Amino acid sequence: MVRAHRLFARHSKSRTSLTTGVLLLLIVTYLLWPSKIGIRDSLDFFSPDDRRPDYKNWPKERRAEAVREAFVHAYSAYETYAMPADELRPLRNSSIQNFNGWGVTMFDGLDTLWLLDLKPEFERAVNHISKAEFHRHPKHDVMFFETVIRYLGGLLSAYALSGRTVLLSKADELAQKLLPVFNTATGMPAFAINPDSGEIDLGPRQQNAVLAEIASCQMEYKYLAHLTKTANYFTLSDKTMDWFERNQLDNNMWYITWNVTTGEVADNHLTIGALADSAYEYLLKQYLMSGRTETRLRDMYITSMNGAIENLLYLSPGRQILYVTDVFVRERPEPERKFEHLSCFFPGLLALGAHTLANEMSADERALHMWAAEGLAYSCWLMYADQASGLAPEEVLFDRTSRGRFRAGGDWAPVTADGEESRTDELWIDALARWRKNGSRGKPPGVPRNGNKGVAQPMPGAPAERKDYFALKTKYLMRPETIESLYVMWRTTGDEIWRKRGWQIFLAIEAACRMPVGYASVTGVDRRMSDVLIHMDEMPSYALAETWKYLYLMFLDHDPLPMDKYVFNTEAHAFPIFEWTAREKAQFGIHVN
Repeated sequence: MVRAHRLFARHSKSRTSLTTGVLLLLIVTYLLWPSKIGIRDSLDFFSPDDRRPDYKNWPKERRAEAVREAFVHAYSAYETYAMPADELRPLRNSSIQNFNGWGVTMFDGLDTLWLLDLKPEFERAVNHISKAEFHRHPKHDVMFFETVIRYLGGLLSAYALSGRTVLLSKADELAQKLLPVFNTATGMPAFAINPDSGEIDLGPRQQNAVLAEIASCQMEYKYLAHLTKTANYFTLSDKTMDWFERNQLDNNMWYITWNVTTGEVADNHLTIGALADSAYEYLLKQYLMSGRTETRLRDMYITSMNGAIENLLYLSPGRQILYVTDVFVRERPEPERKFEHLSCFFPGLLALGAHTLANEMSADERALHMWAAEGLAYSCWLMYADQASGLAPEEVLFDRTSRGRFRAGGDWAPVTADGEESRTDELWIDALARWRKNGSRGKPPGVPRNGNKGVAQPMPGAPAERKDYFALKTKYLMRPETIESLYVMWRTTGDEIWRKRGWQIFLAIEAACRMPVGYASVTGVDRRMSDVLIHMDEMPSYALAETWKYLYLMFLDHDPLPMDKYVFNTEAHAFPIFEWTAREKAQFGIHVN
């Protein structure tokens, strides 16, 4: 027994020595092994806080420089550990193929590389992109909507800024491969396509598509039609606008779900958020991009914005927070009371419309749109400032508690102890009418005056019961919508308060999302202790296309992409404004009223 114990101890000691030696060998090999990053860069793995810039007291005139550094940190991590795959996995220092497998971060970030004067990185990306063949991913078809706004939009914007003809050639090649999506009975685009065979997939909703999927390709295809003189690019993509014109509701909006085979509307759901957002956005932006020619687009935009303001905007009863939500039209309109981060593009859209259409809408409409823009932009920023983390949740529900139930259709009904619905938030348009009746003093309810006056103040340390809402989804996915709206508010009003709010969000992203390698989305942003966030293993491509681009542009005193010369697609890819020639109008059959 003693002998056996000694034998085991001797062998155990030998194994321990061997293990120690192997570990030392691995460490030495790691430190000396040649790699794409230097020894100093490898310190990121051991002391990330030492390498994180301290921007708290950063001078205002250098804020764009800080954003550029953040973008470089993100893109260099992608280039080192993920390129040419789709996206970086920052916790594993690896990659994932989740958007066709063609390298979506390269395509999405390409125009940002050019804008930030990162020419070596731009050239390396163009070298990869020039070899792209756009084959089907082995496991799934190509989603038309995401492919158009990220890949095609990225190519066209980078071509517009750089003039590199290979990018236009690849855009034309990709657009041709996607063109069979319009081979449906209605001409509305299908959900997905096999780019090798041209076979289309009508998607997971039983031949039903949503507004954003069918009406967020027109900017890309019309700009490409102008560049290539290909009539099909215009005529096929514009068919959806014919459907829009024929089916605008009495409230001037559209329900979100349409059958692409019959053209019939398949629900009673109104929203300006997910599933519909960019459809409304593209009405205005198509009109602006093509030299204000297609006036039916302008008319549908103005009337639909009036409809959204009248039907979807509400005030919370306690803090009087203005928010936009979904509405289900049953015997009476029933608001869902959910406020999405995705909806925070809306104030920027309203401000852009009021600014660019100042002479094409009534004075009353312009004032209404700007009030709504100011109030909603403030509320979107408040969703950040209200959290100890400084980051906004993906979705909040405007109710004082989490008690309630879901009705059929997915909307939430808060309840009291006896089972009755507990509160009714007021339509903003009704509060506006009361404000006017009482003399129109100051700004309307929910709209800030002189900075932060007259509206709810941030409550980052308060419990949800005091905030009028609670977080439904506590993730921050590095989304750009609020930053986009702050940027547009700054450019259209010149008020520095919007840039100040944007800087606060940038600092929160740096504090919470910056990793030794790249950036990561986080969850738990509503917690009252900001140091308990959980990082997610993702760095979405749209952060490089949109989030840092809008931040960078916000902090430049000069404007390299002025609103009278460029229009952004829904992925923040900049297209130059042009005018249809007489020949194009005749060839494409362009509607001119």
